[in-house]
Amino acid sequence: MKKNEEETLLAKLYLNLGTRRKKDNLLEISEACKILSKHYGSQKSLAKKIGVSSEIIRGFVSITELPNEIKTLIKKKKIHFDTAQRIHRINDKELQIKVANLVAGMSSDNAKQLIQYARRHPHESLENIKKRLITSRGQKEKYTVMILPLPDELYSSLSNHAKNKEKSTEKLIIEILENWINK
Repeated sequence: MKKNEEETLLAKLYLNLGTRRKKDNLLEISEACKILSKHYGSQKSLAKKIGVSSEIIRGFVSITELPNEIKTLIKKKKIHFDTAQRIHRINDKELQIKVANLVAGMSSDNAKQLIQYARRHPHESLENIKKRLITSRGQKEKYTVMILPLPDELYSSLSNHAKNKEKSTEKLIIEILENWINK
């Protein structure tokens, strides 16, 4: 490996692994980890060189071993780093591809559950588990948090009233506001 190429790859890794900023291109980083691991003799040596754990390097290198169909989903940012690593733990390449297509665009938590299910039950219908995961989560309510300066006297009065009604002060305030708006 030429010194210039080594420095370029190391710079890419320093920029992407040495900071908390968003990773540029997951596949490029993964490929750089693989090339430099071979160049330095091990993933551990590379990790030591750039100041990260060998587990991080191993995770990136594992992505290079995934089928091209999955790499395409990664490139399109439909599958994230943690999901790609979990998919890699599935031994069957065909199942990896099937699972990757099912989890593309899913939340990390749902993807994790589907992948774990696929690993435990490789011959089961994954479409059904995906439907259950998505429908079991239900709709989430959106809340706006507001800081409201209240005089101590008013807050104490609200708090006492809430205790009498066996509610939290926050729920009482929401109830009062809803009643006021619905008048």
